[in-house]
Amino acid sequence: MIREQGRIVRTQAGRAWIEARSRLDCPRCAEGRGCGGGLLGRWLGDRLNRVEAANPDNHPSGSWVELGLDERDLFIAALLVYLPPLFGLLLGATLAQVFLGLAEGWVVLLALLGLALGLLPGRALLSGGGRDRRFAPAILRRLSGPPEGCQKRSV
Repeated sequence: MIREQGRIVRTQAGRAWIEARSRLDCPRCAEGRGCGGGLLGRWLGDRLNRVEAANPDNHPSGSWVELGLDERDLFIAALLVYLPPLFGLLLGATLAQVFLGLAEGWVVLLALLGLALGLLPGRALLSGGGRDRRFAPAILRRLSGPPEGCQKRSV
């Protein structure tokens, strides 16, 4: 189980939007010596840090919670998001080159078309309407307060 801690910033109809601890809160990431999450967070902003989860216990806004996601579900989601575009790219190029014998420009064009079509399954998986709830984090428990070493940030 992958675990992360965060604070509920909004609730509505049994759902909670949680701001997960930023990688910038990690001293190594803030100094640029970490895994790269701090640099990525600076480039992309806070949008990577907010997640939506079911809130069956109706924890109020401002509550600190522990989130969890099963490693197997994360692995399956990664396969569903990354493999179809790769397969589409290779299939488009192979179809154009081997079976149709087209010129190099057409091979590139059909490879890109295969890549674009391969992005559709992942987009459907992650879109709001078709989101599979097993690929969403779950609130495991409510914490008594902010995690140790957590910098309080305004929402």
